Amino acid sequence: MVRLGIAESIVHTWLSDFLGELQENYPLVDADIVVDSTTTLRSELMSHRIDLAVLMRPLLEYGIDNVELPSFPLAWVCAPDLKLPNAAR
Repeated sequence: MVRLGIAESIVHTWLSDFLGELQENYPLVDADIVVDSTTTLRSELMSHRIDLAVLMRPLLEYGIDNVELPSFPLAWVCAPDLKLPNAAR
């Protein structure tokens, strides 16, 4: 059993693909998933309540190794009739 802490943004983007590959490559490994904010997951990782955290930013803590993952595009979108000022576009 591996306990994974996953930031909310990742749950809505590529977590399902990751879990599929995990199952395919390591069929005997069960994943217990905790979804929360980076702040909460940092605390969970530091107290050893989770084994691995996938977060939106690195943690600068003694004993923590950060591995950079490929980025993915994010965008803010709204309806055109919202009439935002030009500076906000």
